[in-house]
Amino acid sequence: MKSILTKAKNDNKDPYLAILDHRNTPPTADICLPEQRLMGRRTKTRLPTSDSLRNRMNIDQEKVNQHRERTNKNSQRYYDHGKRTLRSLNPGDSCRIQTKEGWIPTKVVRVSAEPRSYVVETETGQYRRNRNFLLQTRENIVLPQIEEPEPENELKATPSTGRATPTIQYPLPTPTEAQEYRTTRGRTIKMPAKYKDVDMSK
Repeated sequence: MKSILTKAKNDNKDPYLAILDHRNTPPTADICLPEQRLMGRRTKTRLPTSDSLRNRMNIDQEKVNQHRERTNKNSQRYYDHGKRTLRSLNPGDSCRIQTKEGWIPTKVVRVSAEPRSYVVETETGQYRRNRNFLLQTRENIVLPQIEEPEPENELKATPSTGRATPTIQYPLPTPTEAQEYRTTRGRTIKMPAKYKDVDMSK
């Protein structure tokens, strides 16, 4: 349909007449016209047509469905002409993952719940990638162990609830910090002498 409109525009012709000619042209000899399938009869064209050809007719819907299925199968066959099925991966297989920096080594951790996807582990962490972005290799890839940082706050269990509560130690302010006031830029605010007895913390 798009090519028909493009040709009509390039030839400076009416696009509606081009669409009308397309709908009044049968795809094959044994299949009815697109207009007949839509409206049950032929439509008027610029060519002289007898009135008997524009009468309503019965459409063989089964034959139309068979023609549509054949057309869809042919389109799928041409679309899948260069398709190939990639071999599935198993946990522990060595492969390389495609990134912006190139193909970096990785290992398969497990099969993901999504179709054709795997959870892989690299030096920076674990990722989920589609099989299309994984290249299986025969390398013996050994990834460094990622050490998890230890929590800074020690957890202690309270005798009443038995739950672990964090013990956070805050630094105590020095006497100079308690007396000085600073702006967001870090400049020290010097209070006037007449306000030295005023408590500014209230």
